[in-house]
Amino acid sequence: MRSVDRELVRELRRFAAAGLTVKDALIALAEAAGRLGAVARGLLADIEAGASLGEAMSKRPRAITPVYAALVEAGERSGRLVEALDTALLDIEHTRELRRTLLRQSAYPLAVLALALFLPPLSLALTFGRLPSYFGRNVALTIVVLLVVALIVLGPRVFPRGTALRRAYERLLLGVPFLRRTIVDSALWRPLHLEGALLAAGLSFEESLPLARRTIGWEVLRERWDSWLASIRSGGRAADGLGAIGILDADALGALRRAEQAGALDRELADVGAEMRARAFERLTIGFKLLPIFIYLLIAMTLISIVLEVLGGPVS
Repeated sequence: MRSVDRELVRELRRFAAAGLTVKDALIALAEAAGRLGAVARGLLADIEAGASLGEAMSKRPRAITPVYAALVEAGERSGRLVEALDTALLDIEHTRELRRTLLRQSAYPLAVLALALFLPPLSLALTFGRLPSYFGRNVALTIVVLLVVALIVLGPRVFPRGTALRRAYERLLLGVPFLRRTIVDSALWRPLHLEGALLAAGLSFEESLPLARRTIGWEVLRERWDSWLASIRSGGRAADGLGAIGILDADALGALRRAEQAGALDRELADVGAEMRARAFERLTIGFKLLPIFIYLLIAMTLISIVLEVLGGPVS
């Protein structure tokens, strides 16, 4: 089922900027056609029954991504709904840009790879009456590579939360140096940015950290976030607690320690979150640029196999 994240968040932000209440905004959106109108009508019914907007959104994980429901609920609790909607919209656009980058970087080389895999073998099959010996080997290798890439990208949807497979999948990816830093930045920029906003709104760590935690999709990183809260409850300083769980680099931790001493931790947390988002986007973009190179290597391997097959004599 297609989510309505972008349309819903964008329209709620527009109505909020115009001074409308959430209920009035949903009444207006309920008149929309299609999926957005249906979701808005459901949200309106829940709100009229006493639920908050975030609670109503969280009941519809197939239509609204849970992380955005958590952001909205945190915004409502802190009195910063507009800022929460801004953060959600920024994240949605960031995700859309990553998808467009992936398509741009990989569509053409994937098409060339498909042609290199199938057209020469079929031509040789018509000439000699059978497929060349390298065909099955190269196709099998390509399928394995594509399955691995798909597993990395779609793993969070394939492995249910709370299962041993999900935890093993997360620990495996977090053990890969390049992937680890990218995953940590991508998964934690939202909660850190949100934590800064919640602290600025006057919430305590006891109130804000559980709210910000709900925006973390990786269970292993949630456990580290819980360790941070436990450290603060035991009387530790916030920056030291973050350092102990090992999710930030030395430069970010140094800046947070200085900000905590100066009483500006909320702003620095928001800034660190923004820096992590930019860094994650940069790393993912690099990864997408490397993907075509890998695909072209597969194409080169296929062409070399064709040459060796032809020069080696009859097709076996």
